[in-house]
Order: sequence, then structure tokens, then C-alpha cells
Amino acid sequence: LLGPKSIISLVRFRWKSTWPAELGCAYPAVALPAKGERKSARMDRSSMLRRFSTMNKNFAVQVAGIQMKNPLMTASGTFGFGIEYRRFFDPSLLGGIIVKAITLEPRDGNLGVGVAETPAGMWSAVGLENAGVDRCLQVILPNIKDLETPIIVNVAGKTEEEYVEVARRLQVEGIAGLELNIYCPNVKEGGIAFGSDPETAGRLVRKVKEVCQV
Repeated sequence: LLGPKSIISLVRFRWKSTWPAELGCAYPAVALPAKGERKSARMDRSSMLRRFSTMNKNFAVQVAGIQMKNPLMTASGTFGFGIEYRRFFDPSLLGGIIVKAITLEPRDGNLGVGVAETPAGMWSAVGLENAGVDRCLQVILPNIKDLETPIIVNVAGKTEEEYVEVARRLQVEGIAGLELNIYCPNVKEGGIAFGSDPETAGRLVRKVKEVCQV
């Protein structure tokens, strides 16, 4: 979304700067334009998304039963919880927001640099840093429910039981759907990722669907 002349700086935001201090976890790093270009970049992005969302009603789509005003969605882990980007553009212009991964218990994530720019793209090692499902429901969800676009939550866990429990707790108003993060290691199967084996992945999806109404 940034022009080729933009100077990118990586800034790591702490949750305590936006959410209550007791969250104690960090936001993923966010790429910002240089100070002098920030306002024009923000206006360009906002006007582009607004034109896209209003110029043709035929952009409306339905994905897995979720009605969206357009097919433009964020990728989980790249957009925080959506509310952080209000100073750049109106997130309600998006067709949907897939928020960063949520786990059963809070996770501090990896130490050191979480995101870095490389000649070939971006290197990420955030480590599924999040405040846990209970804090998400108590503090974060009430602040993003008014975004007027479907909220889809990315669910992660170390065991099938953790995925199921997180999904069960997320059966609340304001959440339109769930996305399973199946690249996580299965600690009961030697650390192999849930998505590495079709049978394991299928079993996990079936168990989660049993507790879902969204």
C-alpha cells in the first residue's frame, strides 16, 4: 500500500500503549511511512479502499456463509486486531478482518526482533504473541465490535483439546467465523504441525465444528 519512495521504518507497538497495562504483551511490528509522507499515504489508502467498497455493489460476496461487502480481507497476523489501523484508514471499508492468532492461555511470543525487512520481503518470528482468549473476549472484542465488518478470529493451540476449548469460548456475538491455525506443532505427536497430515487436520476440523455455531 506504500509508494516506492516511502521510507519504511519498523515500529514495535506495545499493547500497554493502547490496551490496559495488565495485558503485558506486544503488538506485532508495523511498517510505517516516513513522517513527512504519513498523511498523504493514509489519505491515498483510505480513498482507494472507499472507492473500491462503493463503486459497485457486485463486489459483495459470501464466504463460508459470511456475507461481506467486498472480497478484500486482511491476513491473520498481519493486521493486529484491526483497531490499530484506524489512524491510517477506516477498517470498516474492508470485506472482513481476520485478527491475529488467539490461544487458550496468554503467550509472550519470541524474544528479540519480531519482524524485520529483508531484500526478499519480510521475516517474521512473533511467536503467536497474544493475551489469551479470555482477555480477548473481555478487553479486545468490545473495542472492535463496532468496526461494521465481519470479524474472523484465528485460533491456535498445542493440542486438539486447546483448539476446541478456544473455539467453544469464542461462540459469542460479534464473531462471524473462525480460522484454524494448523501450522502449530502438535505436542502430543512429537511436534509435527497439525496441517502436515491430512487425517490429523481433518480430525481437528471436525472436533472444532462440533462446538461451533458461528
